[in-house]
Amino acid sequence: MSFVGRNFELGILKNAYNENEFSFIPIYGRRGVGKSRLIQEFARDKLNILLDGMEYPFFLEDLKKLATTVLHVDDTKFQLTTFSEVLDLVYKIAQKVKLLFIIDETQFFAEDPNRLWNLQYAIDHKFVNTNMMLIVSGSSLSFMKKQILGYESPIYGRRTEQLYILPLKFTHMKEFVPGYSLEDQLIIFAATGGIPRYLNLLKKTSPLEENLIRNFFSPSGFLLLEPGNLFQQEFNDPAIHESIVKLIANGTNTFYDIKAKLKLNLTDKELNNYIESLLLTEIIKAEVPAMEKFNSSSLRYRLKDEMYRFWYCIVEPHIDVISGFNGSLAYKAILPELNSFLSTTFENICIQYMIDNLNSMPMIFGRIGRWWGNNNLTKSEMEIDFIAHGSNKMSAIFGECKWTNKLLDKSVIDKLLKNAEYFSQFNTKYYYFFTKSGFTKGAQEIAQDSPNIKLITFDEMFPVSEKQLLL
Repeated sequence: MSFVGRNFELGILKNAYNENEFSFIPIYGRRGVGKSRLIQEFARDKLNILLDGMEYPFFLEDLKKLATTVLHVDDTKFQLTTFSEVLDLVYKIAQKVKLLFIIDETQFFAEDPNRLWNLQYAIDHKFVNTNMMLIVSGSSLSFMKKQILGYESPIYGRRTEQLYILPLKFTHMKEFVPGYSLEDQLIIFAATGGIPRYLNLLKKTSPLEENLIRNFFSPSGFLLLEPGNLFQQEFNDPAIHESIVKLIANGTNTFYDIKAKLKLNLTDKELNNYIESLLLTEIIKAEVPAMEKFNSSSLRYRLKDEMYRFWYCIVEPHIDVISGFNGSLAYKAILPELNSFLSTTFENICIQYMIDNLNSMPMIFGRIGRWWGNNNLTKSEMEIDFIAHGSNKMSAIFGECKWTNKLLDKSVIDKLLKNAEYFSQFNTKYYYFFTKSGFTKGAQEIAQDSPNIKLITFDEMFPVSEKQLLL
């Protein structure tokens, strides 16, 4: 199984471990993002004890063996009938040796709520007096945010750092499918959301069509059932949460439009609770136009998780055909839809490109995001793929991202320059144009005459190395 793109996280853990004092780091992220794999990689050369929330009896046996070795006491001496006694034994070991104590799948371990209170007491009165390292991890985002990191948690305020594990970036796709073209890598990124568990399902030597059919478009495909499994794990009312996600995936993105189309007679408070749960688990995100304050009148909801977006926009409409063992036909049916679907994925990648290349930008920006609204100058609706701006709001970068088979023409440049006139507060304006297919001669001539206009193709964003060309 590949271990890719986690050098930053490993560095944080190693630095904390090397400090000669107690450290407590919660590690959280959605299911399959690689938390356990990260911990495994970090712990492999360290004295550690793992409490898997689903395998508590095995942990007790491992703890007794470790205690016998470190404390030189026969394991019949250990009384581990309560969790307090377990933590006391961990403390005794940590007094003798540098210990890494890992609690994984914490949501299952904490089904007995007293255990978190026991852990709080152990941290405050025992662990803090050692140089041990405590890692608490879990796949339920709602649980980790509320019960571990939240203000009402018994162990709130005890952490020394925290690690939120994000999906891998597009730039990591070449590690999983090294022979794929950039466009096919983009499709894989959109389908898997950059989740390592899903990426490791792919066969490096198989073509794109075969990998997608096997995992998404087959009745036995692992990812065919994955969204439903995730809803069951996170929510008490998975059907209602899923209905909301379906609506958002199909373009219903305001609160009252969602309420009207659900037709469940929910109160505003009830619907808001469902939406808050989806926001908490980061399946969806709430957006307002760049530079505007967060308020309900301009707020829109989008799917944040790329895999969910791919599943509900591309896979779910063909689920009956797939269930009837006609996955190959379903795959052929979605091909004409892919370019349009990938436009949003491409926009997200362009925004990430801007952030990753901040040092080479013409200005340092602190915020970047989409903009939409009414242009009072042209008396029309207007959308801009992204605006990046600094805290002083004296300068800004306006961006347009085009994922089409056509060359980007000068008319697209003219339109963005015209739309940017609406933002008169900026003294200096820069314009970045990203495209899948390249630029017309007219577009290139405009850019040559203006140092504030930058034209970038998809290939230029992610140049292929000589090593990759040989694959």
